[in-house]
Amino acid sequence: MRRLLMMVFLSLLVYFGVSNIALASPITFFGYDQGQGSSSYERLLEWPNAKAAELNLLQNLENTSKESFEEIGLLNRARVGYNEVSSVFDGKGSFAGSGYSLYCNYDESYYGQYPISGFKYLETANRFYIEFEDPIGAMGFYGIDIGDTDDHYRDPTTPATLRIRVTDSSTNEMEWIEVPHETGVTSGGIFYFGFYDPDRTFSKVEFVYIGDGTDVWAFDDMTIGSPVSPSPVPVPSAIWLLGTGLVTLIHFGRKQRH
Repeated sequence: MRRLLMMVFLSLLVYFGVSNIALASPITFFGYDQGQGSSSYERLLEWPNAKAAELNLLQNLENTSKESFEEIGLLNRARVGYNEVSSVFDGKGSFAGSGYSLYCNYDESYYGQYPISGFKYLETANRFYIEFEDPIGAMGFYGIDIGDTDDHYRDPTTPATLRIRVTDSSTNEMEWIEVPHETGVTSGGIFYFGFYDPDRTFSKVEFVYIGDGTDVWAFDDMTIGSPVSPSPVPVPSAIWLLGTGLVTLIHFGRKQRH
């Protein structure tokens, strides 16, 4: 009987121990395509590595919403003024920050920055953030001309870097997510970075600019969503062991009463 009780206890210990393992970090996706450089500032016509990262993320998501910035502001080449973008993702996200604007660009590259789709993109030289009233479980975006050393605005020896900080919607705790982009690269490069978390949702995503504040970056085709609902998983073996132990205990208890 003692051995049986010990088996039941160990089953409980295994099950609840596994169930309470600390939550893992978000799952990330990244792809980069090198730019043409400052000798021409020509835009890339294809970006297969970045596109592959986007597709890999999207196949894990559902209920997605995309922001291409095409419907914000005037439909011409003029910038949408600094700090005048307030709502994104069809009202699902509130946008704020400093030192950003929407720039309209048709065929040329503006010192390495250009849109992925359409003719508008988000231009920034500082941090910004997006808050969500309905928390999200995933986000992805294109970054253009980030981490280069030949930008015309700044000291080329100090390329700026991008970091992402998310706020857990349940605990309000903040967590850094590393964007593995390189620095010292040629101008006009494109990367796609995305992440999702199957266990948590986020109420805020911050794009944090680490640098001297004079480099100019472009962002476009942002996507938010939720991880695909997982398929039902088999009941852990510890539960079967627990059930077997309980049935056996009941059986022995009945035999002893008789």
